[in-house]
Amino acid sequence: MMILNDIELVAYLRGLNLFKDREFFISHLFLADYYLNHTEKQIILELEREEKIELFEVNFEFLKIKDKYSLSIPEASNLYYAKQKGLPIITNQKGIILICKEINVRVYEPCEALRLLNIGDEKVKFIQKILNSENRIIDM
Repeated sequence: MMILNDIELVAYLRGLNLFKDREFFISHLFLADYYLNHTEKQIILELEREEKIELFEVNFEFLKIKDKYSLSIPEASNLYYAKQKGLPIITNQKGIILICKEINVRVYEPCEALRLLNIGDEKVKFIQKILNSENRIIDM
């Protein structure tokens, strides 16, 4: 079980049919406000109904992490839950990786996490290619 911090990965993982058996946890707080559009929220709710992911909730203690590190609400809830439950976080975000190391939360980059879950090499390579192309677009 791992916490999916990079919510944009949901579309790619779903497209490759990689959600099963609630291996991935997603913060319920991603469904609040404007983090996701209506369709993305519906997809996440559908994945939960199908018992492919687990949506989790946290108490207000997570706000201490939010304030200390100036994080978004879902990111702070992810870190808090990971710390409380001893679960690793999946992220490609360098800032989150550094915070995870500081607060002793295991962290995996997306492709590393997929390999740990024994996802086939072709699917891992496909995800890596997508992530690399997104990073080039952002860096421009």
